[in-house]
Amino acid sequence: MQTKFSNPEFKDFITGKLFDNNCQILFDISLKVRNRDLILKELTNQKKIIHIGCVDHLEIIEQKIKSGTWLHNILLESSERCLGIDINPEGISYLQQRHLIPDLVCADITQNTINEISQNQWDYILLPEVLEHISNPVSFLCSLKEKYGNNIDKIIITVPNVFALPEYIYASRNIELINSDHRYWFSPYTILKVINDAGLILEDMYLVNGFWGPFYYNFIQRVINRIFSLTANPRDYKKVIDIRFARSLLVIASFK
Repeated sequence: MQTKFSNPEFKDFITGKLFDNNCQILFDISLKVRNRDLILKELTNQKKIIHIGCVDHLEIIEQKIKSGTWLHNILLESSERCLGIDINPEGISYLQQRHLIPDLVCADITQNTINEISQNQWDYILLPEVLEHISNPVSFLCSLKEKYGNNIDKIIITVPNVFALPEYIYASRNIELINSDHRYWFSPYTILKVINDAGLILEDMYLVNGFWGPFYYNFIQRVINRIFSLTANPRDYKKVIDIRFARSLLVIASFK
């Protein structure tokens, strides 16, 4: 069976009301490729946020800080308050002592009750490139909702896109190119299935981290759209090509 991403029946597959062993999802909606850091900066502007996995890789923090690409610094600059949480004690200590980064907590958010979260109200909790490292992502999200659902309004998740063009290029050579700590690849359908099973409510989705700059991407897309416009049913081809040009998927969901 083929169903469009925008059709009401699509939600019935996500919730399990409908089943098809060979379901074909047509991405007929307009999903723009955006820069991950820029869209996170926009979304968190003057918001109170929690950043899970804030340390990143200790070995490359200095390089990222100097180049202006360390995500936690970007979030500190855009948000009203940014609470950073990570399980890496060496990384947390390094950032506190070397860069005097405020509001950092070393803890496992699913195991410990973090007073800084439970005693305040927050607009967003961010899981950027985190969920693919978790052995049981549904249980992880359920735990967040159970512990802090009354304190946090929404969650922002980014995960690697299984349809990204480089993955196919390497796969054609019988190679899987992957971070060795990853447990999962995600598609738009599977990340929404995880979100639904965790009891979260989808609000929006973006494709993020494209391979080319906006000018080149937009030029290619205009050419493709022009070719499709000459077909008998041009509406059937609404930016289906976009999904291959994004390395990651970004999902916004509500806890309530």
